[in-house]
Amino acid sequence: MSRSRAFLLTLLLLCLVLAGCASSGSTTSARQQQADAAAKAAETNTQLAVGYLEKGDTELALEKIARALVQDPESAGAHTVAGVIYERINRFDDAEKHYRQATKLAPNNGDVLNNYGQFLCKVERYQDSIRYFERAVEQPFYQNPEVALTNAGTCLEQSGQLGAAEDRYRQALEANERYPDALYMLSRALCKRGDDFRARAFLQRLQAARGDSPESLWLCYAIETRMGDTKTASDCARQLKSYYPESSQAQRLGQGNQNDEYCG
Repeated sequence: MSRSRAFLLTLLLLCLVLAGCASSGSTTSARQQQADAAAKAAETNTQLAVGYLEKGDTELALEKIARALVQDPESAGAHTVAGVIYERINRFDDAEKHYRQATKLAPNNGDVLNNYGQFLCKVERYQDSIRYFERAVEQPFYQNPEVALTNAGTCLEQSGQLGAAEDRYRQALEANERYPDALYMLSRALCKRGDDFRARAFLQRLQAARGDSPESLWLCYAIETRMGDTKTASDCARQLKSYYPESSQAQRLGQGNQNDEYCG
């Protein structure tokens, strides 16, 4: 499963959870019944928006989420999806407005806080981003702290703080020792620092947890080439060309050098 598809499925689950929380009430007044019906309709349109987004149809996704927000303007899930859609079409001011509103409506939801943190990192507001990742991790009912910790590490690395990034990746692995993204990012960070022996160890853990990918095979090729293990490096290069011939990593074979980019 691609990271994009995995993110959209996670987003859909988040919306379902938030909708379930929002609709927990037992009153049967006519006004409440009307509000519940509107919330249910908004939930349906939010799910449709995620489905269209997954298919790449941002126009229909935007139409459905706009309808959902009219039906239930207090839906944190709908605002989160709106943020994702506007981010996808590079309307960053609109994206931030909806992400921020989602955090106001669900201030204790780790997934909502993490999503806003990711957006802030993308627009290079690194300090703000880290604060939201930290808030996500602090939530007692957040079930995926390794995700926010890894995202915090990635953001710190992008801002040039490689040592602090490594610390976050390690914390993510303390929360979930088999989390693939943290294993990959820590291996790559160690490769960038020239600590190839430990980079290899974390890469092997990644391959055991998830199997191979273009990114992991390229990193294997980079590490083993620099360590002088030409046989393993050649095996990784062969698998990369055989299984992922159209990947950017396969195209880079033979063009790398031994600087930071070589590890990425």
